[in-house]
Amino acid sequence: SVLASTGDAGLLAGLDYAVPLTGAHLVALLLETMLAVIPFQLLYLVLPRVRPARVPRRPAPYARSLYSRLLFLFVPLILLVTVLLLYAVTTTTLTVATAQVVAEMERTGSNTAEYITYLIAIGEGQLDTFAGDVALWRESPSAVEIRLKAHVQSSAFFNQLMFFGLDGELLAASGGDVELTIREERLLQNALNQGVRQRPTLTTLPEDRLAFAFMTPVEDAATGEQLGVLLGRTYLNVNPVMNQILESLQWVGERGEGFVVEHQETETWRIVAHPDPDLIL
Repeated sequence: SVLASTGDAGLLAGLDYAVPLTGAHLVALLLETMLAVIPFQLLYLVLPRVRPARVPRRPAPYARSLYSRLLFLFVPLILLVTVLLLYAVTTTTLTVATAQVVAEMERTGSNTAEYITYLIAIGEGQLDTFAGDVALWRESPSAVEIRLKAHVQSSAFFNQLMFFGLDGELLAASGGDVELTIREERLLQNALNQGVRQRPTLTTLPEDRLAFAFMTPVEDAATGEQLGVLLGRTYLNVNPVMNQILESLQWVGERGEGFVVEHQETETWRIVAHPDPDLIL
């Protein structure tokens, strides 16, 4: 044994000194031990009678009495059974709890899908109503802008409305950023070419603001002639229906958070609605 003193340097300094010192002496100690043991083991192998005989001086603890034998038999058995029962109960409890959570998530997901369908139905219905306003194609662009602003103010759903002519040129807008995103330009061309209402799309506006873009043709109710296309945007962070969806996804007691994701064309997913706005991608 070696006694090393580090004075007031502290425990870490002592370990830093003792560990290399022990490592340096370890090989020598092992060789010394082997040189001391191997000759005697070879001697005992050649001359077994020379080996000292072990004489039991007292019985083993488990052989002293019947009580000791039963104790050594049943105590490990009881401990083993207890551990197995505890494992079985814990596993069963976790399995049942997981199944309940998954079932609740499935129900919540199904309800959320219905809410999303409801959100789309409301947006399409309101936009069709606005598109039926004859003032969009009968009045001047300045008067149309006033009408669009009035529709936005009267609606708790849409935050922005834009009216486009048959050539794709913007004729009037209720305000805000009027630059179209790539997805909106694609919808606009489809609406002009096909003359039918387009499926809403989720688009990213400047400053990373997410919005649902709805688009429907504007037609003359008397002749059915297409006169333009009306686009409506609703911001997800202030949409009342989306707020209800997020509230329905949150668990009681703050045990978890629910959010909405979008499956993109690149086969990836992104968060589009979350209680924490900083996590929206």
